[in-house]
Amino acid sequence: MAKLAKLVVSTPSRVSGGRGNKSVAAELKELRNQLNMSQREFAETFGLSLASVQTWESPAKNGNPDLTARLLIDMIKIDAKAVAALVRRTKLQRLASKESEYA
Repeated sequence: MAKLAKLVVSTPSRVSGGRGNKSVAAELKELRNQLNMSQREFAETFGLSLASVQTWESPAKNGNPDLTARLLIDMIKIDAKAVAALVRRTKLQRLASKESEYA
């Protein structure tokens, strides 16, 4: 996680949206393919809905993610394992919190 924090702080241009000529749809699909994940696996791993990933990857639907989603995508590019670990931890904490409410 230190790697992720260091890269975000030291290279703001990577996170602030310097995408060049590549569309968000093409960029996201390329990232997902680099991670060797289906749309469903990508969505589940990073706490996204499948519908969101499908929409963002479809230039015909013009489904550009909002700023928060773009930042998440950029963080996944920087350190996918750290982001996946954070998502898992957050899901587990939410589950534990719900279980304690009903106990």
